[in-house]
Amino acid sequence: MYKRQRHAIAQLPVFGLEQSKVHHPRNVLRLQECLERAFDRKQITFIQGDTSNDFKLRLLDKGLKNVKLKGTKSTFASLEGLPLHMKQKGPLPCRRLLAHHVILRYRNARKQHWLEESDDLTPEEVQAENLVSHSLDECAQARTKLMLSVNKQCIGIFGKRF
Repeated sequence: MYKRQRHAIAQLPVFGLEQSKVHHPRNVLRLQECLERAFDRKQITFIQGDTSNDFKLRLLDKGLKNVKLKGTKSTFASLEGLPLHMKQKGPLPCRRLLAHHVILRYRNARKQHWLEESDDLTPEEVQAENLVSHSLDECAQARTKLMLSVNKQCIGIFGKRF
């Protein structure tokens, strides 16, 4: 989920992963080629589903709506809301990392005008911020807030843009 970029690797310890573990299964999503490209370009994200181990695809760039995934008959729109299928064995993706991605991707979606500007956060953003803030100790929460505030279009833990 966090590519080998210096600033991203430096943030891994906040989420319980050592910097040397950038390729750890908890930091990796195996996705179909088109999905991986859209994820890397911040056009899609995976939001928390109904259970703690359930993640659903959320299409942020509606321009991809009718685009077919290479080698399939599926479009991005047909996959929206569907769960991310993972093997039962082995570690699951780090929920805090996915939540952090949700926060950053929704912020980017507004910047790209894929989502409507609003002072209020979406339910997905609130859920992601709650997961990030409630699952970390106070020092880690402070570091996470600092990481999120680096972006000039800062969104706070309290659900409002400031």
